[in-house]
Amino acid sequence: MKPNVSIRILTICFILMGSLGLKAQKQILVFLNDKDKKATQIPLGGMLMLEYNGYLNQKELSMNYMMSLSDSSVVLSKYRLFGTPTEQRKIMLKDITGFRKVSVGSQFLKFALTTAATLGSYYAFSDKNNLNSTERLLYSTGVGLATHFGIKLAFPSKRIKHKITNDWRIISM
Repeated sequence: MKPNVSIRILTICFILMGSLGLKAQKQILVFLNDKDKKATQIPLGGMLMLEYNGYLNQKELSMNYMMSLSDSSVVLSKYRLFGTPTEQRKIMLKDITGFRKVSVGSQFLKFALTTAATLGSYYAFSDKNNLNSTERLLYSTGVGLATHFGIKLAFPSKRIKHKITNDWRIISM
């Protein structure tokens, strides 16, 4: 083999290995509790609620999608169809004091229950001959609002489930 060909092959191998190394970035945030033998994994794009110490050491609460992750920080923001994500918030991992994983299934279930109660009550009230369509609509809207606020009271969404001080530690993988 000619010396030029071997140098070219070696250069191509280094470029390929370098590009593979660039692709390998952090994809999962893991909260681990060794004492209780529990782990919570949040993948990139998963919804997460974090309690953390802010710029002036005040407690802040932020709930959004995890857009990026590094060894020292996590970025939460909202997806956009076109353009850059909005409401970006970079949070240092050392500042996190509590967390809660928010599942899409629970959000969908709350929405489905509210919608089902509203539509179901409208059709239940339609069996009453003494109610006109406006009254049925108003009553079903009232039932839907009562269901929505009842679900919010039963399952509060602005509350942290786990505190870091209770033997939890953070690992970015």
